[in-house]
Amino acid sequence: MEAANSGNWRQAWACGRAMSQQSLGPKGRIFHALAEMTPDVDDWIQAMKQPGPKGGCDATEIWNGEQGDLGSFFRLNQLALVPTSAYVANEVETCSKPQLREEQAEELGAEDFRRMQAQLQHHSRGFAVPPWSIPRDFWRVLLCDAGADENYDAPNLKALVRRLCSLIRKTTAPPLEWCLSKGCAIPKYNNKTSTRAFRLLHLLDPLSKTWIAGIWGKHCFNLQHTSFGFIKGRRREEVGMLLRALQYRLGKNKCSLLLCSFDVANAFPSIDWNALDSKPLKSFNPADRALLSRRYRNALCLVTDSSLNAGVFRPLTDNRQGDGPAAQQFARAFEAIIKKWSKDLFTLSELSMLAARDPWSKIPVFLGSLLFADDLLKIIPVVLPVGALNRCLQLITTLRTELQQHKMDLNLDKLQLLASWVGPGSARNRRDFLDLLGSTDLAKICKSTLKHLGMQ
Repeated sequence: MEAANSGNWRQAWACGRAMSQQSLGPKGRIFHALAEMTPDVDDWIQAMKQPGPKGGCDATEIWNGEQGDLGSFFRLNQLALVPTSAYVANEVETCSKPQLREEQAEELGAEDFRRMQAQLQHHSRGFAVPPWSIPRDFWRVLLCDAGADENYDAPNLKALVRRLCSLIRKTTAPPLEWCLSKGCAIPKYNNKTSTRAFRLLHLLDPLSKTWIAGIWGKHCFNLQHTSFGFIKGRRREEVGMLLRALQYRLGKNKCSLLLCSFDVANAFPSIDWNALDSKPLKSFNPADRALLSRRYRNALCLVTDSSLNAGVFRPLTDNRQGDGPAAQQFARAFEAIIKKWSKDLFTLSELSMLAARDPWSKIPVFLGSLLFADDLLKIIPVVLPVGALNRCLQLITTLRTELQQHKMDLNLDKLQLLASWVGPGSARNRRDFLDLLGSTDLAKICKSTLKHLGMQ
């Protein structure tokens, strides 16, 4: 009770699960219960053909058959990556293919192999692997351990992998096994049916993940001060602390605030490739940029079901959840989208109200947008209820327009709106604002308390 009253919902749910001996969660979710049904291959293929905001990734079907016939698919090798239509070809071939000399390919391939070895030295928690590969720890023993050099086969294997890295540099074409992922359905426990009750994570060959992570790691990953997802040294609890401090400071100055919490529908599979290409890959050289871009442009996904059926689809949007650079690349791309959208939303006086200085670098930091992955909290200073309503409608309309340019959209069911009125006439302003909202579709999203990132 103490944790819940203080707004520490993480600790409250942990205590509740410990006391009940069950995996209970928010919104009545029961994590220890098995799903009543699991989607079959046809369900997944049809769902993935839908646009991203509707739960898919604009996919096109590549292959369908029984699991026992998967060998015939793997024998296609690079033919499986050939575009199946002019539209797919146009989407895939957007990025340029750099021409490298033999010695350049050898040099870059050797560097990729060294970075791959360095990535393998990082111990993981035993992430699952697709059935056509072996666990990451085995690759570490075969390619990194000093004792492996005494084994007759180990030096040959190292030379083969090093040669493979050079060939990839020369052709810009990784093997099919590195492009293919195994779709793993993870229950969401959201009381929905069919594919909407699951999240599709991608199991990839560990060697391919370390290879692409090594290329991505050539440049230091960083985000703005108010972005907190997937960056070392930052925690989501900082968002709540920052918001409370800002709200307290402005409240002391009799400044009312409008807090809008936005959530993007099916964010990772929805984002288009041009957004992933532009800001995240800008600092890479053309050879690295081509490999990073083709990582998702040549992606295929295998799904199976309990009836021993199998299917392979090709997404035409998506940044595969489970891949090495996927989370950080999405965070940087989404941050750039929000930065562009926010550019003309504030007046000069509002910018000054929502600015603070970094205590170390003394650089001014704008605090009007707080980001964690695809969760956005927008803070707007307001004076009158009519102005607050107009700003709220403006935020929703303009943000949806900006997101739709990148094939994304808001999850309108998860929108939250909180107006914090302070100073003389705050009770009247609160009442007038609720009356104005009652005449719009926003009445149901106005909350007396706002929950963001598990905090209230």
